[in-house]
Amino acid sequence: MLGEGDDIPQDYYMWTCLAMIAACVSDRVYFFRRRERPIYPNLYTMLIGESGSGKNFAVDTMQAFVSEIPIVNYRRIRTTAEYLLDLLGKPTLDPHSGQRLLSNPRIFLSMPEITSYFRKGDHGETLIQMLTEMYGGTGTFSDGTRMHGETTVKGGCINWLAGSTKSWLFKAMTPDTVLSGFFARIVTVYPEEEKNRVPGVKTERVWDDIKYPPDYYQIVDHIKARVIALTLMQGEMFMSENAHAFVRQWNENRDEPADEFLRPWWKRQREMLAKVAMILAIADGRDRLIRQPHVATAIKIIATVEGNLPDLIDSSQHSPSTEKTLKVKKCIKRHGTISKTRLARMVSRDVNKQERMAAIVDLMDQKLIRQEQTPTGGIILSGRMG
Repeated sequence: MLGEGDDIPQDYYMWTCLAMIAACVSDRVYFFRRRERPIYPNLYTMLIGESGSGKNFAVDTMQAFVSEIPIVNYRRIRTTAEYLLDLLGKPTLDPHSGQRLLSNPRIFLSMPEITSYFRKGDHGETLIQMLTEMYGGTGTFSDGTRMHGETTVKGGCINWLAGSTKSWLFKAMTPDTVLSGFFARIVTVYPEEEKNRVPGVKTERVWDDIKYPPDYYQIVDHIKARVIALTLMQGEMFMSENAHAFVRQWNENRDEPADEFLRPWWKRQREMLAKVAMILAIADGRDRLIRQPHVATAIKIIATVEGNLPDLIDSSQHSPSTEKTLKVKKCIKRHGTISKTRLARMVSRDVNKQERMAAIVDLMDQKLIRQEQTPTGGIILSGRMG
């Protein structure tokens, strides 16, 4: 339904469409790679590009199809983790366990300009932790306050669509978040035309009226009907033998990344492949079978996403706090094993005590180092960075 002459990156339209399909089917469809551990097609999607690149317009175009469908539960809202629980529905008392349960809560959360919709500081970090926890949709966790007591979230399915310029991304989220497991769950959509744009240099644009196909409104009505049909879809999805063979060959030949910051994403590639292949099969509309062309296209798509990560990771490391962490990490990596006292002497010129302690905690959280006590009461740090 795109008009001829539309200069908004096609990747924005494609991924907002994929995000819409994922939100429409939610956790009502699933695929088993491992028994008892279903993979749902929900996505966390981030559109990256300069202001005026068309991120908002792509989101608005998609929003017009789902915003009034109650089961999709589309919310374009600035929220905290606490209010997100409220958005997921009223808790009910489970007669067997006595717990206050939010059972299978579903939401399509939209934040087209992340700095406008995302609360900074502790509120933002708490929201990230909750989104990380709920990504898989298979776990159970509890949230408690003195005023409202304990609420347990069982299962659930969140689709999250956000947008940001590259520079604002690191203002809304700490660089440590970008390097964490949370970012490994995100599809980063960073079109080549945006990635290669030179700041301060005007790009040549042709001002022409966009030409739409003569059956534009019939196409819109057809898409609306398809979207409604997606909300009724349910059941297990299966993968054909040819598709399985294709995935096995891909998995055997994919190289491990040399950069440890890319490893969290690399480890989740198979899960992301399953999600995208499911959505492409659903978009085909024939049945719930994932075929070889679906996985082949999904592999190409996620390879593009993977190619976006080094640039974003490199940019995230320019912040002062992350630079301190990197200095500490490099020192530990160089020595393999080092005492805290010696580490302090080695980096004291550039990293003060508070920064050093924060860096150690961060590296331990990422499981890049471990800390052990010596028989004499000293502390030894050992690197796990290969």
